[in-house]
Amino acid sequence: MSNHDETRSAEAATERQGAGAEAASGGAAHGGRLDTATAGRVGDVLRGGRHGRLASPADCPRPAPAGQATGTKLSGLKAAAEAGDWRGAIAIAARFPQLGAQRAAILDAHMAWTNPRFAAQLKRCPDAMRAAGAAALCEKYGITAPRSI
Repeated sequence: MSNHDETRSAEAATERQGAGAEAASGGAAHGGRLDTATAGRVGDVLRGGRHGRLASPADCPRPAPAGQATGTKLSGLKAAAEAGDWRGAIAIAARFPQLGAQRAAILDAHMAWTNPRFAAQLKRCPDAMRAAGAAALCEKYGITAPRSI
């Protein structure tokens, strides 16, 4: 080890000791003092408590919003379709990123539900668009044929 390397390592050790002393005293920003609440939070973080780790979904379960089925989006879509809520099923499916060949029919059906007057301005029947979207859902996700739309 050269003389230059020894000098650098000694300087680095001195800097680390200075930083450690500042952190232990509460830091220069606090004038060397921490109130008890802040000190408790700092201690919790250092011990890995309260904010020291990321919470897993199991640690903080969220209740399902009212009117929505628990589980996956696909299970919610199938439950809505089987209950005859085609508007809700199409609304769920319209937000899926990959709809494949049925994409246009599903998005058109969603548009027919949300803005039927615009569909009429395009000289397209909103009821036919809704029926085509329901049929596309049945084809894509293996849902039984729609009872009524």
